[in-house]
Amino acid sequence: MKQSNVKSKGSFASKFVLITMLGCFSSISVANAEPRYSKGDWLFGLNAAKVFTNETLDSISAGGAPIPGSGIDISDDTTLSFDVSYFLNSSLALNFFGGFPATADLTGTGSLGG
Repeated sequence: MKQSNVKSKGSFASKFVLITMLGCFSSISVANAEPRYSKGDWLFGLNAAKVFTNETLDSISAGGAPIPGSGIDISDDTTLSFDVSYFLNSSLALNFFGGFPATADLTGTGSLGG
């Protein structure tokens, strides 16, 4: 039984090395390919950005004094972002990135819930 597990791991390792080598060769061929963009090209992008802030605070204080049994939950948010690129040559571009600010929903828990 142990011998088949060792054989299986060896097979996985050889497949991993093969896939890695193929990836290296394909990267070399892509590097020598004709460039997609040239001087003066503009590229525009619109994206959805997820802001992961899913947090929970278990102790809250007001004016330096703790509020017993209180807490706050902070939720995640999804917002829009965009980018604009201007190509100076086929491999160098200026990129401007912006978007709408993310918001966080705060929900009181424990004695602050309601």
